[in-house]
Amino acid sequence: MKTFKIILLSLFIISINTYSFAMLPIEVGVSVGQSNNSFDSVNIGLLTLNPDNRATSFSVFLGYNVVKYLNLNISYLKLGDFSTDVIVNAQPSISLPDGTFDIKGYTFKASPTYPITDNFEIWLNLGNFWWDADASGVGVNFNNGIYDSYEIIKRDVSDSDLFYGLGFSYKFFKQIKAKLEYNRYKIEFIEEDETIDNLSLSFSYSFKK
Repeated sequence: MKTFKIILLSLFIISINTYSFAMLPIEVGVSVGQSNNSFDSVNIGLLTLNPDNRATSFSVFLGYNVVKYLNLNISYLKLGDFSTDVIVNAQPSISLPDGTFDIKGYTFKASPTYPITDNFEIWLNLGNFWWDADASGVGVNFNNGIYDSYEIIKRDVSDSDLFYGLGFSYKFFKQIKAKLEYNRYKIEFIEEDETIDNLSLSFSYSFKK
């Protein structure tokens, strides 16, 4: 998180060296999308964990065109609230309260762009995600191999991981763009090879006229 604050301060210093804010190549925007995780169903003894692999994402962002074909972008990103069904494989089977997994944080990315036409462009993303995950699960107590009771267990994890992706944008008006973007986030929460794919639609406003 300290690294992200240094990046944010650097972009601010660049901004104040320009005479007119309206002439800055800065854009702000908001996006909504869908996240899909790679978590698989797991059997642990008499327990079966069935994760819900989809969640709704949300982001607000600020971009700065350092040069004509290179954009730097910072954002607050909420990848979504995921849930997991917890089932005790007993006779009869017992369904317990869902486990939850909420992941959010800040991103910084560099995006080289390539204009196809005056209004349409494509770009690649390479960045870092400083994330925080709030998770709650169910601890199950057995007595002589028979289900007895459960308790809620909470866990908070923070880390940073790389992400990459690509995007397309279309300029409807001189200062307004619609963007479609795909990114893959590598999230080392439980295992090293976990990923979250995110597809989002955003709208941005450019201050430069």
